[in-house]
Amino acid sequence: MHDQGKTVSSVSKDVWGVLLSLSSKYPTFQLTKRTAQTGQKGGYLLGRHRECDIRLDHLQISNRHCQIYTVHTDGVEIVYIEDLSTNGTFVNGVRLRRHDQRRLYNDDTIMMTLVSPAEAPRARFDCNYLLLHSLGAGSFADVHIAVNRLTGEQFAVKIINKKRFQLNPRVIQTARLEFQILMSMKHPCVIAIHGVYEEADSLYMILEYARDGELFDEIIQRQQFTEQECRVIFFQLFMAIKYLHDRNVVHRDLKPENILLADKESLTIKLTDFGLAKVVTENAFMKTLCGTPNYVAPEVLVPGHQRSYSKAVDMWSLGVILYICLCGYPPFADDFAPPAMQHQIKNAIYRFLPPKWDHISDEAKDLVSQLLLKDYGQRLPVEQALRHPWLNAAFDGQNYTLNGQPFSIGANEV
Repeated sequence: MHDQGKTVSSVSKDVWGVLLSLSSKYPTFQLTKRTAQTGQKGGYLLGRHRECDIRLDHLQISNRHCQIYTVHTDGVEIVYIEDLSTNGTFVNGVRLRRHDQRRLYNDDTIMMTLVSPAEAPRARFDCNYLLLHSLGAGSFADVHIAVNRLTGEQFAVKIINKKRFQLNPRVIQTARLEFQILMSMKHPCVIAIHGVYEEADSLYMILEYARDGELFDEIIQRQQFTEQECRVIFFQLFMAIKYLHDRNVVHRDLKPENILLADKESLTIKLTDFGLAKVVTENAFMKTLCGTPNYVAPEVLVPGHQRSYSKAVDMWSLGVILYICLCGYPPFADDFAPPAMQHQIKNAIYRFLPPKWDHISDEAKDLVSQLLLKDYGQRLPVEQALRHPWLNAAFDGQNYTLNGQPFSIGANEV
């Protein structure tokens, strides 16, 4: 919403946003209008009509082109833009269609007229960030460390080469859906997104940097966690999944590789990789075959014409991860054949094998068993998982305890 090449002086304390004009034709606007009611819009209508708060006289701009407003959610003031036009509104070069909404961040560039890419007055990724070493490469994207040139702060940047997927545009569509979902999230256990740059050749997603890597690598190094360590990890995971499910978002690819450690000493986790996530309506069912084989729920493996599944697939995956964290190996694997791993999963065939499970509590085994139920209608939902006796979680209004031990989660921002 502002350009780094310009500065604004004497900004009032009531200002929640500044629109810095990139054209000499229009002045800079300080945005102050708001409402204090939770969930209600308060903001500015932009367009050509005389009733608009900010009038912009251009033939390609609609009478009521877009609206920029704030919403108070859980005590946090968030800025959104909503397109109301026929031609579309462009944020960092990405088009919003009519009635599309998107959260705005500092340095976002908003365009309401169609110009050529060469004329577009938007900042480039490499103007604002210095790309450093690689953190890894996947099937669809590379991840690097990047440093903000202005602040020196480090981020993880997910880079998708658009030319590579010219014949498979669904990859780019999926990436756009991923950053739209992330932009709607604010939770201490969900990776934060700090911006998106879409350029001619590449799409860059600027993400919070979790310095201590994947939970997967920590499992390999430790071989297994203590029950109290598992409580710390899974309380955060359950809180993150509750946050998602309350907003009708299903992750669909939960696995240790997609759980990052911001701090491996305190076991502070960040849920990441929303590439397969889906926004669903309340009580809706999904039919797409997706996920990672070892962690996928039985109902996802049903033949296509019969396949129907819900948010409960996330709880199955968490059951698999909890099993692994407690003993160091998976409940379902080709090593346990016969039967084949897919048959094991479809029929929830697993065992608590000695000697690893001999010293694990009955309460922990009970939680695993209630998460790994074949019947997803009977599988433990996240609200009940948080109340399970094994976690023994309590909140006194200020602080959490897990099994009697104090615990802090993002300054209790949950």
